[in-house]
Amino acid sequence: MRLLPIFLILLLAAYPAAAFDFSSVFKPLDDLFRKLNELFYRNEIIENLEMFKTNYELVNGIYVEKTSWGIISGSSVNFTDPDLSTLAAQPEVGVIVQFKRLPSLDTIYQIAAILGAEVYHIDRGINAAIFKLVDKPKLKQFILQNASRFDVASVYVDFVMRVPERPNPPNPPAKPERPERAPDNRTNNTIERPDYRPWVGNPHRPVELPPQAEGVNRTVREVVIERKQAENAVWNDKLIAASDLWKENITGRQVVIAILDTGVDENHPMLNGSVIGAISFVEGESPHDYNGHGTHVAGIAAGRPVQINKDGRLVWVSGVAPNAAILNVKVLDRNGAGSLSTVIKGLDYVAEWHDRHPDVPIVVSMSLGTPFGNPSDPVSQKVNWLVREKRIPVVVAAGNEFLVIDSPGLAENAITVAAVDSQGKVASFSGKGPGTNWKDIKPDIAAPGVKIPSARANSRDLIEMSGTSMATPHVSGVVALILEENPDLKDKPERIKELLEATAKDDPSQPEIWEGAGIVDAYAAVKKLPKRTGFALSSPLDWVKSLFGGG
Repeated sequence: MRLLPIFLILLLAAYPAAAFDFSSVFKPLDDLFRKLNELFYRNEIIENLEMFKTNYELVNGIYVEKTSWGIISGSSVNFTDPDLSTLAAQPEVGVIVQFKRLPSLDTIYQIAAILGAEVYHIDRGINAAIFKLVDKPKLKQFILQNASRFDVASVYVDFVMRVPERPNPPNPPAKPERPERAPDNRTNNTIERPDYRPWVGNPHRPVELPPQAEGVNRTVREVVIERKQAENAVWNDKLIAASDLWKENITGRQVVIAILDTGVDENHPMLNGSVIGAISFVEGESPHDYNGHGTHVAGIAAGRPVQINKDGRLVWVSGVAPNAAILNVKVLDRNGAGSLSTVIKGLDYVAEWHDRHPDVPIVVSMSLGTPFGNPSDPVSQKVNWLVREKRIPVVVAAGNEFLVIDSPGLAENAITVAAVDSQGKVASFSGKGPGTNWKDIKPDIAAPGVKIPSARANSRDLIEMSGTSMATPHVSGVVALILEENPDLKDKPERIKELLEATAKDDPSQPEIWEGAGIVDAYAAVKKLPKRTGFALSSPLDWVKSLFGGG
């Protein structure tokens, strides 16, 4: 509720401090915001309620995806008949069962026996157990007969998550900025992926590097950013004022950026010596990047500087935090696809890593999602848990769906990022808000995401790519810069999010539900400077008065 401070100023001015009762004030404020959002977003609210009623049913007090009975994703309305047939024919599927209270280990295995399933993962953060299910009819029988006994709260099919892709809009803009597909550098061809294919295979077993690759003891190659490199930085680093911080030797030292993606090619010149640990939750694949997306993202966040010829001029391409360390958590396969369960396990791994290294500042970067999620799906809940309970900031892509925000970008506690071009204008493909939670307008902030040069996997080259996937690591890198210079903000993710929003460069010509608080300003955020464009109290007040017929 970004307008809340305005109303509080008015209320505080109207009432004596001694007689001020916050409990009596916040209730009418809550009602006011609900009415305002119903007024402006009534159609979206009705649409979301209808979608929920279409896809879910209440069974014994438990919300269950209707299509769970046939083991089809709750977003099946968006699938073609062949998609549904493929899903129905799968011998095994993943099912996420959330509980009001997580039962004992013995009880979870008892449930697995009832379901005829194998326990894949137990997540105490979101009170969930993930099962590999073979006997599909037993799921309905279990919910009907045993759900209340085991305090089941909800049931989800473990469907696909992937790197955001550009859909085909009904009325595309004349000259849309098209997010480029990640190159398959083994063949130098573009991967022709289907628009959306659900994942329903066996839950993936983790593939881990040798133990020495996992800790903070791996050597991180530190680089010195010279003044000429900062002054001749590529446009995106200059737009967010990261290069101004390099001149002051603020480069993200001693901060870890956990990249949850398709893996990282740590042999690339931009990333050599930057990866401190790696793990893969993709069956049969090492943490190496066979797709290209994760490597490009990692280069934007924490790549070491390299010089290129850009439009006849020599410029330096560098990650936003070129001395930050990368924790490579592979949750998407060579085709850029994964599942809810792999992403949940990846986030759980970050939490465990943080518990083992409590003194190391860390930020999570997630350039992935699905347009068919919601603020309460298991991955969004896991993101919120990581922020609230583990005190780790999580930066997530808004998605490339033009008009909607992807999940887990919908997660309330995520820092959700929109994409802008070199002129600072929001890209047409960038997911627009307000999201589906009226209390939390999305996206939160914007960053460069159109034709961004960065590392090309399995080569020594660079490649330009576009998308909110590219915008997200810019913000992750800025968070690393903030944590280096402001160690007091470690374990204060809400404060970091507030700082990013309070110092962003706002463009009054662009709606908040497109760009959030504005374009991230690394220098202002690190130095805790006020918003550069200023903030006029009269404009929002005039807007509110006009709603009620005021002058």
